[in-house]
Amino acid sequence: MLAALSHDVGHMGVTNRFLVITKADLATTYNDISVLENMHCATLFEMLKDDSMNILGGMESDEWVNTRKIITDMILITDMSKHFDSLGTFRTRALIQNDITIDKFEDRLFVLKMGLKCADLGHSAKNLKLH
Repeated sequence: MLAALSHDVGHMGVTNRFLVITKADLATTYNDISVLENMHCATLFEMLKDDSMNILGGMESDEWVNTRKIITDMILITDMSKHFDSLGTFRTRALIQNDITIDKFEDRLFVLKMGLKCADLGHSAKNLKLH
């Protein structure tokens, strides 16, 4: 839920490509790689440093690291430049190999990532006012 709520936090209404082409400071900060998505992750975790907002504050260290990985991976998959790679991996795993199992952490994470990706894309199918 936290990944979904924060996957576009601080979005400025431009694309990664625009930021790279214009040599924006943000693109330099993230070495032109998933610029906005990395910024969304960083913004979230900067906000969570504030004790009054840190809903993850009570976690043990290993649980926090695991949660951070889940959130970060979920947000990073929303980068549209990686869309066809993600879709290809999903098709291969789900339709051809049929080997996704909820018994494995990586597979559970993969399903969560694809769920957020679908939700991120799906909102554009709504009417303009709701979108």
